[in-house]
Amino acid sequence: MRQTQITKHGKKHIITEPLIPSFIFVHSSQEEVDAILHDKKVNFIESRPLLSYYYDHTSYRHNNPNLNPPLVIRDEAMDNFIRLTSVTSPHIIPVTSQNIRYKLGDHVIVTEGAFEGLQGRVARIAGQQRVIVELFSGFLVATAYIPKEAMELKRIIDYEEK
Repeated sequence: MRQTQITKHGKKHIITEPLIPSFIFVHSSQEEVDAILHDKKVNFIESRPLLSYYYDHTSYRHNNPNLNPPLVIRDEAMDNFIRLTSVTSPHIIPVTSQNIRYKLGDHVIVTEGAFEGLQGRVARIAGQQRVIVELFSGFLVATAYIPKEAMELKRIIDYEEK
């Protein structure tokens, strides 16, 4: 969920709305999710599926190259997303090509404030320095403004160093 400011009848109101409408995130095995998706009592209303996978359109299944696999979100990315969306702020915004002039930035950890502990990349959106968190390929979320004093560089470990 996210907080959004709207103006209604000349007055400003803060409303709560889904950040990603129509998505349900499930921490489970694929077998358990398959059982729910194939349960006719749960899944069908008027012979249309109520629930389905969101497919990863950037890769293909190894056993069938004509099909995309279900999208799987890494635990670290989901933890960041949960931390980000648990902060009550109207300044958390989804990142789209309309509201970002994206340039690859440094990987950082926020060290102060409501977003402390959040890991992401630095970018400028709406003229402000923000930290971008990637939930899955193509879906990014930005924090409110974060001053440079409230961040530190995150060291990226090369696989050869491990």
